[in-house]
Amino acid sequence: MPKASAAPAILKAAQACLMEGGGMFEMRAVTDRAGVAEGLVYHYFKSKAGLMAAIVSDFYERYGAVANRHVDRDVPWLEREEARLRATVEFLYDDPLARIVMGGLGRLPDAARAEMENRRDIAERSVRNVRSGQEQGVIPGSVNAEIAGPATIGAMNQVVMQALAQDPPTPRDIVATELWRIIRAIVEADG
Repeated sequence: MPKASAAPAILKAAQACLMEGGGMFEMRAVTDRAGVAEGLVYHYFKSKAGLMAAIVSDFYERYGAVANRHVDRDVPWLEREEARLRATVEFLYDDPLARIVMGGLGRLPDAARAEMENRRDIAERSVRNVRSGQEQGVIPGSVNAEIAGPATIGAMNQVVMQALAQDPPTPRDIVATELWRIIRAIVEADG
């Protein structure tokens, strides 16, 4: 296997092992699945914790691509944000790593740091999004964007994780509809 393709193969193997192991994996299982020597894993990721951090970062990169995707500015703010919320709920329901990464993988320091950095980025984007809604006159200026933005993201993440933990999971459409109702109440609150 050429070195240029080893890191993605290792990451993919580690993700599969992590899912099979319910949030844990052995490096030997990763190297066997990727078909590489253990030293190559350490070359690219430095440690098992570094590999976990890469898994977290990869997950949040995919999450951010959905949550922060560009939506046509000609679409009214509320309409496009509801579509963005629904797409994000779909992503979290469909991505098999969501339950693992958001459900506590961050116990390892490197993974926790990666998760915190990625969540901070998503929260900052949500603040900008609330401000955009304020500039368009959809959200009252009295709404504190620095609180409302992260509150909406935090609510969404917590509700989806709770819904996925149910047996059977709460249907995604119910979750998205209730979340949208709650988020609208947050961003439309006036003083």
